[in-house]
Amino acid sequence: MKRIIVYTFIILLLGCDTSLPQQTNTHLFNLPDFTKKLIVNMSNRHPAVNKSFSLNGNKENKNINNTDSTFWSQELARLIDTDLNSPKYLGAISVTPKQQDPDSNLLINSYSLTNITKLPLKSLRIYYLNDTTEIRKIDLMMTSDNLINASETSISLWINRYNGILLIDSLKITGKDKTLFQGTRQYQGLTKTIW
Repeated sequence: MKRIIVYTFIILLLGCDTSLPQQTNTHLFNLPDFTKKLIVNMSNRHPAVNKSFSLNGNKENKNINNTDSTFWSQELARLIDTDLNSPKYLGAISVTPKQQDPDSNLLINSYSLTNITKLPLKSLRIYYLNDTTEIRKIDLMMTSDNLINASETSISLWINRYNGILLIDSLKITGKDKTLFQGTRQYQGLTKTIW
């Protein structure tokens, strides 16, 4: 009887796997870090910008003569907040690399959600020249929908290399939102660097 108990105990111990499950989390493009490097690059140059904005057809335009890290952090806040490697996106993103852009000599890495979810990111396209260290454009599409508000936002960021440093040429944000009991607001903002 003791042997049966001992054998049963050994079999149970051998059957228990004490190792932790392995997570296959492929490291995706680190958009927050890349954006922060762009902010540092732009802050070191202090370029002037032309900033235009329209809301439901009402337009405003102004020049800002000396930009700093605070300005660029505000302009690029949505890119900083979009972390493809955060737990909420784990297993939810599909990547299609090295697509040829039909309109230029750039390659595209496309990121999209693998299934319908309530996550804010809908798509991300990174355009680059030859390799991913030479990014030239980032297109980002985000949505949000709850009982109070529904919104869609598209962001296009154009980048170029000047004297060995990646710098922003322009940033375009377009979107629309609808708040409960209010009309739809359509907006577009364009920030162009003056070199």
